[in-house]
Amino acid sequence: MKGIGLDPLHYDHMTMRDFRDVIDYFLTYGDETVGQTDQTRRAKVKGVRISCEADQNVFGADRYVSVQVPRDHPVFTEAITPCGISALLGLPVLVRKYPADKAWAKNESISRTGYSNQAATFLHLNIDPNSRSSMGWGWAPMEWQNKVGSVLVVRVDGKDLSPHHCEVLCDFCQFKMQPLFEDSMGAGMDPENPMSKDAVLQQMTKKNFERYFTEYRASLLAEDPSWSATKSPYLA
Repeated sequence: MKGIGLDPLHYDHMTMRDFRDVIDYFLTYGDETVGQTDQTRRAKVKGVRISCEADQNVFGADRYVSVQVPRDHPVFTEAITPCGISALLGLPVLVRKYPADKAWAKNESISRTGYSNQAATFLHLNIDPNSRSSMGWGWAPMEWQNKVGSVLVVRVDGKDLSPHHCEVLCDFCQFKMQPLFEDSMGAGMDPENPMSKDAVLQQMTKKNFERYFTEYRASLLAEDPSWSATKSPYLA
């Protein structure tokens, strides 16, 4: 049964739409920024929650979880800069931190490493070759290295973002691009002959990411058939 309007004394039978709303509620539980107006409920897109280490270990959450996101959610309305690498790939995404869950945030033994979220950290690698910041070229800002926690990721264009697409994007940033950044800073296999910054930037293209996506998808098909239905993110 469900309550009608704001009067708890009046009820009606639940519908499948109501059931969908219940699921959405629990997927976004703990995020006080999620609006509850009727307009918000009508205008939603699919985003991805990247779970931090504590949420995975304490609650058994999957690393990449599909969530319904209202179009008036702060991730869209606040002045958030798209992640640099994703923008160069032609798939700019916005990222916003969730509040840490009280079930583990005050437990020092858990929170010490529980906030770790490498996927979110590597999404924020600095792509400005002229950056003079202490966390400049090839580094993520300190706010994305410390106390990250779980995060919400959405596409700038408002199209749906699937967990698979988000997973490949994060993997590309961490395991394809981060080693190239290191190489350009003289920490690669040949420190005497580092890769140029221009050469690193030239790897961040739609063509290269499509190739990476195709290879990544093929490597997982045998163990996870769900990838067979995952098309290129550029076709979403």
